[in-house]
Amino acid sequence: MKRFFALCTAAALSASSLTYAQDYSPEIVQTGWSDAIPKPDMSSLTMPRMPRVSMPDVSMPSIPRPSMPQVSMPKFPRPSMPQFSMPNLHMPEVSMPDLHMPSFRQTSHTSWVSKVTDACGDACGACGDAAKAACGACCPKDDCCEPPEIWEHQHRIFGEFLYLSPRGVDTSYATASMGTYANSNPVAPSRVADPDYSPGFKIGGAYALDCLSSVVGTYWWYSSDTNDADTLPGGNQTFFRPETLRVEPNVQFGTVLDTSARYDIDFQMADLEHRKVLCGDECHVINRVIGVRYANLEQDFRAQYQGNDTITVDSEIDFAGVGPRFGLAGEWLNSRGFYTYGEGYVNVLAGRFTADYNQMTNQVIQEARAGIADDRFVTQLELELGLGWRSRCGNIHLRAGYYMNHWFNAITTPGFIDGVQANRIDDLSDTLSFDGLTARAEVRF
Repeated sequence: MKRFFALCTAAALSASSLTYAQDYSPEIVQTGWSDAIPKPDMSSLTMPRMPRVSMPDVSMPSIPRPSMPQVSMPKFPRPSMPQFSMPNLHMPEVSMPDLHMPSFRQTSHTSWVSKVTDACGDACGACGDAAKAACGACCPKDDCCEPPEIWEHQHRIFGEFLYLSPRGVDTSYATASMGTYANSNPVAPSRVADPDYSPGFKIGGAYALDCLSSVVGTYWWYSSDTNDADTLPGGNQTFFRPETLRVEPNVQFGTVLDTSARYDIDFQMADLEHRKVLCGDECHVINRVIGVRYANLEQDFRAQYQGNDTITVDSEIDFAGVGPRFGLAGEWLNSRGFYTYGEGYVNVLAGRFTADYNQMTNQVIQEARAGIADDRFVTQLELELGLGWRSRCGNIHLRAGYYMNHWFNAITTPGFIDGVQANRIDDLSDTLSFDGLTARAEVRF
């Protein structure tokens, strides 16, 4: 329609242009373009009206949807299977003999040999898993000879031999000298009361509360007895200068040719503790220890200087205290029944030190006396390491190791005598130590 309308409009304009050019062309030639051409009257121009074209109404024929024929599948009869009946066979009853099998505990290793020959370390489970999982089945005793797990607590009694030596308590008591007491020159090394290794013992027992814990009671006894003596020949103006005197007595020191010393250090301790598995598997166990300790310590020293007169110096120091006890005790299984062990403890004892000093001449004249009574806390630090062995059935244990025990904030004999001589006994504080070998025999059941 648009194209038809455009063609009609172009034809009308062409006809008008031709008529207009024929009427005004002479004047255009004569007078020029601007004066000869009048402005056309555009209002008289009308656009031709185009006839309205109506499009025919075209309707699309409807195509009917083809209908599919219904096809019915034939029904086949279901085949019937023949029924088979099994004959009723009567089986005779067979009675099995009643065999008594021994009971075995539920452990990861079926025998002691396999337990110790398996690679301990990487094959072991996480800390505590094996112990906690098997506890319900391990406690009852069996008829077979199979050792308990290394972490398993049992009833036990034990005895232990101690061979210890005190440290930090050596006391110098006399020096061979020439001259006078106030102005003497030593001619030989000083005589020293030096405690050496002495025996002691430890006994105790444990009651197993369950597989993972037990209550342990222990009694300690130790005694160190040291004696030392020396004699000068005389006649060469030498004498023994006493090193433990508080004051100079009115005696002839030039006649002191014999000297002797006796030094005893004893202690007794009692422990009551609760042990429980902190970490363990088939190859190792670590028990935490919480308990209480009572300790008694005695230091007795006597020095004598013999000449025309006899001078005697006595020093006695006692301590008694009680306090909590904390620690860890572990065992690590090796092979063929051997194992290594280690124990460490801290004891904090609240107690009292009493110390007395007495200087006598001829057993009747008291030249000097001093003493102190002091309440204080004493800390003990203990460590023991060693090697152990257990029998095939696990009921006998033998072990030997090295033991150390340090007493901090203590009063010792040499420190006390030095304080008396310097007239300062109010702030004494020393460290006393014991160390040596231990050997234990233990029965578990």
